[in-house]
Formats: sequence, structure tokens, C-alpha cells
Amino acid sequence: MGKEPFFFERVKHYLGEALVLLGALLLFTGYLLGWTKSNVFLALPILIILGGIGWYIRRLKN
Repeated sequence: MGKEPFFFERVKHYLGEALVLLGALLLFTGYLLGWTKSNVFLALPILIILGGIGWYIRRLKN
């Protein structure tokens, strides 16, 4: 395609850690607000965390 935007160049090194943190914060916030009855809400942060772990491992291997 071409060169990536400048912002993405600076952020992509930390994107895995940020996704894991975002997923953990969503789980914690959902627990505090009592949204734990919905499986959709519980699955979304888990997928975000797994995506962050995958991004982090991919960055380490490159």
C-alpha cells in the first residue's frame, strides 16, 4: 500500500499491551457495574485480551 501513518508507527509497538489492559479494565468495570449476566459482554473483553496477547507475541517474533 504505502507508508503507514505516523501515529500508527509510534503506537504499534505498544498496541498489544494496550489491548490487554483495555480488556482487563472492561472486565473490571463490567464486574463493578454488574454486567456479568451477559455472555456477550464477558466474551468481548476476553477476545480483546487474546488479541492483545497475539499482537504482543507477533511483535516479539519479528
